[in-house]
Amino acid sequence: MYLAELTMRLTEGVSRLQPEVRQQQASFLKTQQREDGGFPGRKGPSDLYYTGFALRALALLDALDRETANRAGRFLASRLSDFIVSEPEGPSQAMSAIEDFSLLTGAMIVEFATGVDLFTPRAIDPLAAFGQRIALLWRDQAGLGGYAKSPRGSISTYQTFLTLAARESIGIEPTDTERESILAMVHAMRREDGGFAEITAIRRSGTNPTAAAIGILRMLDGLRGPSGQRIAGEAIDLILSMRGEDGGFLAAAHAPVSDLLSTFTALTALRDLASAPGRKTTIHWAKIQEATEPFIRSCVAPSGGFSAGPWDETPDVEYTFYGIGALATLVLCQ
Repeated sequence: MYLAELTMRLTEGVSRLQPEVRQQQASFLKTQQREDGGFPGRKGPSDLYYTGFALRALALLDALDRETANRAGRFLASRLSDFIVSEPEGPSQAMSAIEDFSLLTGAMIVEFATGVDLFTPRAIDPLAAFGQRIALLWRDQAGLGGYAKSPRGSISTYQTFLTLAARESIGIEPTDTERESILAMVHAMRREDGGFAEITAIRRSGTNPTAAAIGILRMLDGLRGPSGQRIAGEAIDLILSMRGEDGGFLAAAHAPVSDLLSTFTALTALRDLASAPGRKTTIHWAKIQEATEPFIRSCVAPSGGFSAGPWDETPDVEYTFYGIGALATLVLCQ
């Protein structure tokens, strides 16, 4: 499974980081937990999206203790009522696809850390509930299938990647029809430069939607054969062309500076593509590490936590996950 393989890969990489790096980031993350057990963004109350990132980062660092996990579990439990589809257009549809993903994966991490099942005591079948929710987000546009961010949104490469990863993690396999229409959508998002766009209306490719598209193709076994090999090779070239002068990766060719999110997704996609069947393009990991690791470390705040870039002075739990993941990926590629 893609998500499980990625998690195992990152966990191995994180275990090779210096102990002081792991300890500093774990301490930062724990200071961000609110009284209700959730984690916030840079401002505002606890949020499912950021709580999901914090739990995943702490799990990678092997620093998710029982107390922290139990408190996070109470916050997640307080949001379970929003996970149930009661009426087609009811208030329960306020959650977005990424919040669904954050709640589902967060609950799985809490159960792994504490043994506490958040769903069963509340008579919630997570497979059925998630299946109902994603049915509202499925779009079929002229034979192109995929998932939107909200019930009224358009097909999104990133949201399709997230939803497929979540489906795979709880054993909801796509049907043959879904698989073919999703693959058709991914190919429709492909641009002349070999990258992929986020939605069909965007004419330029980007680093992050390209990484999401590669993830989809990995999950659906879409990189085999001559066509798959060509897609993999051109995607590698496109991602490598997004390297900025500062050593990080740009979100798009016209982006003024590199950012940590794009750097993490670029490295993840390159690692995925490195194992693509029949790959012919060479990835020079030593050169990438030499240029990129200083950029990643420049995003660390003195008191811990990562920010979006050296130009950003405010670290948060989301970018801390990206920073830890990016360092872990580079370690594995040495």
